[in-house]
Amino acid sequence: MLAQLQSCSILDVSDLIHKSPLGILQQRKGGHPLKLVFLVSPYELLDVKQKTSIPLSVENVVKRKIGTSLTVSIESSTSHKLQTRALMSVAKTQDGKSLPSFDALSNLNSSTLPAGFVLTLTHALPMITTLVRKIQSITNMDCGDLTQATPLLSLLVNNCSDRPVCIKKGLYVVSRLIQ
Repeated sequence: MLAQLQSCSILDVSDLIHKSPLGILQQRKGGHPLKLVFLVSPYELLDVKQKTSIPLSVENVVKRKIGTSLTVSIESSTSHKLQTRALMSVAKTQDGKSLPSFDALSNLNSSTLPAGFVLTLTHALPMITTLVRKIQSITNMDCGDLTQATPLLSLLVNNCSDRPVCIKKGLYVVSRLIQ
């Protein structure tokens, strides 16, 4: 329901991806989990072979499989209340805008099951450990292995390169313009 509301009210694709609660939602199909694209880097919109830019559109993001995304699935775990019905309803305001409202989990809209929703990133995402700890304190769930924390610059370099890079000897940056 939130995806429908979002698709009707957010017409700009950049805003849909970068400023909306969901990003681009690709519905679950044939055993594949639901997928959310929540970030598209400007570099992903460059076609180096053709030396052109790729227009930012939902079709291009889905077809070319670009952007940072995550999948939503259900896995077995300790007991959690999981929703069985929509928790969101939409009301129209006097000026014609749609305004969502959310219900709390109750016995009428959820069941206690030995499972939980799991968000799985398609690739590692560098995060500051204080932010991870804050997420863990709010959700009471583990969000990765903090015993293997590494410097943020090293994470960013390795995340953007094709292979692990050792930056102990220094980091040399070469700028190459596409002409």
